[in-house]
Amino acid sequence: MRTSDLLTICEIAEEEDYVQIYVNEYSKVISFCPNKSCNDDDDDLIRINVYWTTGTVGTCLSHPRKGKTQLFRRNVDMNTLRAIFSNPRQHTGSGYYRRPKQQVRNNGTGSVAVGSKRQRLGFDFSISERAYVDGYAYCRIRSNVIKSGSQKGKILVEYDDGQTYHVQPDQLRKVPQIEEIEDEEAEAKAQMEWLNEEMKFLQSQKDQVKAILDDFEGKRRRNAEAEAAEKMRKQEEERVKLEAAEEERQVKIRLAKIVEAAEKELRKQEEERARQEALRVSRGGSLASCLCQSNHVKKCFSKYVISMACGGNTTIMLYENGSQSWTSGLTKLLHNKLNGRQKTLPSPVYVALGSDDRYYISFKDGKSEWVGCNDMSELLKNDTRKVRSVAFGKDWDSYFIVFDDGGWQSKNIPNGLNDLINRRQKRGDLVCVSLGPKGEYFISARNGRNWYGGMKTHQSNQLTKIRDRITFMDFGDDDTFLARYK
Repeated sequence: MRTSDLLTICEIAEEEDYVQIYVNEYSKVISFCPNKSCNDDDDDLIRINVYWTTGTVGTCLSHPRKGKTQLFRRNVDMNTLRAIFSNPRQHTGSGYYRRPKQQVRNNGTGSVAVGSKRQRLGFDFSISERAYVDGYAYCRIRSNVIKSGSQKGKILVEYDDGQTYHVQPDQLRKVPQIEEIEDEEAEAKAQMEWLNEEMKFLQSQKDQVKAILDDFEGKRRRNAEAEAAEKMRKQEEERVKLEAAEEERQVKIRLAKIVEAAEKELRKQEEERARQEALRVSRGGSLASCLCQSNHVKKCFSKYVISMACGGNTTIMLYENGSQSWTSGLTKLLHNKLNGRQKTLPSPVYVALGSDDRYYISFKDGKSEWVGCNDMSELLKNDTRKVRSVAFGKDWDSYFIVFDDGGWQSKNIPNGLNDLINRRQKRGDLVCVSLGPKGEYFISARNGRNWYGGMKTHQSNQLTKIRDRITFMDFGDDDTFLARYK
């Protein structure tokens, strides 16, 4: 059935003399009752409920055992619906035994249960028909309705014990037409047969009602599953959305960290460049010199030289990028150490030269090598302080070592340098000291001041204009020297 079948349903009901008494759009049900009984307050009122979207029909009528009940039939077509309107009991089976709920009389042939509520059928009885007098016992009809006299309007009945009485027609109730029961065993067998049929009928009704309930349960389950699936979909959608938002947030955090790290690295690089530039300035980017191969030295010199020294007739320079350059005459041991040095090895960062093939060189990893007198070697081996500068004097055992903390150790130094140190009260604030082969010296302190001496007049005259800007000096043989300045 469909919603469009409603008109047909109503037409069938009208043709079978039924009237509409109820409709519920939400439950999709419409109800009818026979036109002749709709206005009666009668327990035998028949009501037919049609669920027009499912094709289920429920018939409400008096059940011979339970009283009022509703019997269901599923998947009813229009022809079957018309048959149900024509005979509401046609699909409930036949042979209901209308027995009273309580035993009312023992007539000697067995006890009979008679229903307390029966359909009222007026005078619709025939002579000799069995009936039940409401509240009394079984009987047989012995007359039609009496038309005159003192018993006018009554009917003569004969009880099973043979006595006759006059009763009102409305006291009579129809009873099932069954064969006479001769003894208790036969009646019990008949009752058992009836009960078996009733059980079959009830099971059939149970199956149909269960099928209806299963349909509703299936719909509820499908709806619940659909709702659960929709809920899961929304949860999954929300989860994906949250994960996407979290991923976006994490990406922003990572990007922010990358930007922050890049900016930090840029600042670090900028600071390093500034520091390197400050070191270059502090080391001095210009050179004044009187050296062997002076033109070659000036050509190789730049602000990127981190350490330079002269000794004998040789000049050596170390650069920021780890490379080196030197003039001829470099001591063999040092030449072998630097010539063809692998780039994977730590680069040299400081060098000092002296006469008699003495030298000191330190590397980026903190290691150092030297050739010098035993006293100097013992000092360098045993003192844990970091060396800042090393100078070799005119004698084999003449040296001056300055440490990073400003402290120093020396032996057999020129008198002029010794007097200067004493005048400064042997302060531990030195930065660098250089010595020459003829008593020359250079000394600088942390306060930025520097002193030099032991040089010949023509050497000193070359430094007059740059005296206050000198950052480092060193000395070689034959009155050669170099001076870095700002």
